[in-house]
Amino acid sequence: MSDLLDFISAMTCYQIETDKMRGKAAASLRRGDSEFRGPSLWERLGDPGAGETRNSTLHALSVEFRCGYDEIMELDGIMGGGLPEFVSTVVNTDSRALKVTFTDRFGLLGSYNRRAKLWAVAVAEAVGDARRVHLVSSNRHSMANLLSPWVAARIRDGCDMNHVRRLMEEPESARERLAADSEAGIETVPVPDDTPFCQTAKAGDSGMILNIDYAFGEEGFFLFNELCETLGERLGSVFILGKAGTLTGSRGDVMLPSYFVKQGTGDVYPVENCLSPGDFPGDFPFRVFTGGPMLTVDGTFMQNSDVLQYFRDNWKALGVEMEGIPYIRALAQAVLRGRIPSGLPTGVAYYASDAPLKGDTLSVPLGDAGVVPVYAATRAVLNRIGKLG
Repeated sequence: MSDLLDFISAMTCYQIETDKMRGKAAASLRRGDSEFRGPSLWERLGDPGAGETRNSTLHALSVEFRCGYDEIMELDGIMGGGLPEFVSTVVNTDSRALKVTFTDRFGLLGSYNRRAKLWAVAVAEAVGDARRVHLVSSNRHSMANLLSPWVAARIRDGCDMNHVRRLMEEPESARERLAADSEAGIETVPVPDDTPFCQTAKAGDSGMILNIDYAFGEEGFFLFNELCETLGERLGSVFILGKAGTLTGSRGDVMLPSYFVKQGTGDVYPVENCLSPGDFPGDFPFRVFTGGPMLTVDGTFMQNSDVLQYFRDNWKALGVEMEGIPYIRALAQAVLRGRIPSGLPTGVAYYASDAPLKGDTLSVPLGDAGVVPVYAATRAVLNRIGKLG
């Protein structure tokens, strides 16, 4: 559903923008620009030429679109040098002639269920007979890096995490790291194609950490639902570590919500968050926000400042994200079905990857500055797991 809503939103914007292009082309031809200046831009697009002639066409396109020439050149590069021809096709095709065909791999409900079941079977095999499993939804790197003996050795040698990450790009270092991690019990789970990456790590004598890469939207419900069915009372804790847009702070800040609110319906889903500001170091350079909800949206594409300001001002929302409610709903249903115990330790932490109300969007990467909050939140989770045993 998340994929579909974002797709529909994207196609709506595509329709709006292509109509604008057709309007500009029609206006240019009505003015008779070609009578005085030779072939108009819109007539040249089908055959933009090469070299300086082509660059001149792209420059004229940047003027027409009121954007920078560098942006047009970058877009043309992304499209494999086919931007002029693409625009030409748009302006010369009927505005309602667009046809979209979905493959059978698109995330429909039945497909979600099937893939989640296959994924859970693979995960169960990897977990084996571990008596206590700590489930973490986070990313591919921070959990494994903080548990890795190879990484720990480099840190002791004076390397910071950014340097360590660059070292791991070297083939020889990658092989050394893989062998050391495997010996320490950190393993990648062989899961079916098109399902989230997953890894395991030892936690104490009989425990195990099961770390899954970010799910996307409603996918999180199906994955957590199957894990609750599969692991049952062996599930020792659940932690959700993600990135989100902040509505109250700045990029890099951390948000620890006490509940989630769903955009559109206003439904609320409480969570007894076991993480607190005290789990972060005293010299943590960013702020930690608590005492409010996260806003869960179905898709990020069409969010606007009016909606976000409403939830910030009226609900005191800390930030905006996509997977929280599907996760919490799956856990709540598993408790009601008697699959997992009530009062299961649950921690939720998001770091701010962007601040949409400040115009600080995902189009500007957070880069190395994101390492500090991600690793601080991951360490907070690991410390909590360590206390749980």
